[in-house]
Amino acid sequence: MKTQEELAGYIKEVSQQATSEAVARFEARAAAQEEEIAKLKETNVEWKAKMDALQDKEFKASGKFGEATYKFKGYDTTFNRNFKACLTEADADTIAKYILDRAHGKSIDFSGVMPTFFGSTIMGLAELKSSALANFNVFQTPMPIVKLPVKAVREVSNSQPSGTANTVSSITVGQITWTIDERIGSYAEIRNDQLEDASFDLVNGYIVPLMSEGIGQYVDDEAFNRANSKFTSCIADATASVTASGTVATAAAITYDSLNTMFYSVEWERGLGDCKWFGSRATLKDIMGLTDDEGRPIMRTVPVNGKPVHYVFGAEYVITPKIANAPANGKIRLAFGDPNHYTIFQRGYEQHLVNPYILMKEDITQFICKVRMDGNIDDNATPSSSGAWTTMKRVDA
Repeated sequence: MKTQEELAGYIKEVSQQATSEAVARFEARAAAQEEEIAKLKETNVEWKAKMDALQDKEFKASGKFGEATYKFKGYDTTFNRNFKACLTEADADTIAKYILDRAHGKSIDFSGVMPTFFGSTIMGLAELKSSALANFNVFQTPMPIVKLPVKAVREVSNSQPSGTANTVSSITVGQITWTIDERIGSYAEIRNDQLEDASFDLVNGYIVPLMSEGIGQYVDDEAFNRANSKFTSCIADATASVTASGTVATAAAITYDSLNTMFYSVEWERGLGDCKWFGSRATLKDIMGLTDDEGRPIMRTVPVNGKPVHYVFGAEYVITPKIANAPANGKIRLAFGDPNHYTIFQRGYEQHLVNPYILMKEDITQFICKVRMDGNIDDNATPSSSGAWTTMKRVDA
């Protein structure tokens, strides 16, 4: 509260100073104008008589906003200001209050709404984001099933003399299916007195972001970890993989050789896009001290927009909390590949629903968040494709 009071006092002090300066300017201008009018009266008696005759006379004018009544007031040398609208007392009071309100500083009132940044700091929101939704291809569709063509075998060519047919085409077209038959979501039950007593927008500032974050983390789990997941396919299904150290061991350490194998399992010559590493914070720490055969660090850290961005072999490392540093047998520990070769289809939009009735007797409101999605690798590491993904698996004895 001390900071708020200091801020309120500062705002009041600045606005009062500005108001005082404005009043001084108006008083100086009024004095100069009175002096000018007095000189006109002395030198032009006929003009003074006409002005006196017009004083307080009413004039009517019609316009697009109806008929207005004006009254001649004073001897302002800028004649368009001589005519003042005839305002009712209520109108004049409203205008006066508005001007005074604008002229004087107001302290911040936290009784109605708390600034978003303040509320987010207290609650600790925006801690996690979805690596999959932030980096993969995400499309919206109105259909429950999406079928798209995909290359199955690459073309080959040969040369023949004129009059002789070239080789028969080897192009075949496959098909990938996204079946959006699962609903991702959760619901929260909040007491109505908590909603009423919160000093900021509890629903949009706290409940909605946390429920959305939960959906994002579920998507990461399905996209990276679960072979035969509820998504059509998972990164763990990619065929190119290496063990953590090339040996079967429970405590296998990540090595330069294993990372090198992963990096070159991706066929860069196929024109892949921005390949990235996906793994946990603990895995990042393990990689930080690794060097190549010449003793050079394989990781570089570069500040981007004021925060460190890590690169392994020149490819960005994306911290993905849902990938464990020591998963069970067969689960991935680290993924590397082109995120443009994993596609997520979302049917419609994320829905946030409110049900105030189901627990009305308990004075509780239910908040529901749900969305329908399916994900699929659209280019596995096969000889006929581009080898877009490779994974490191932790193999337990």
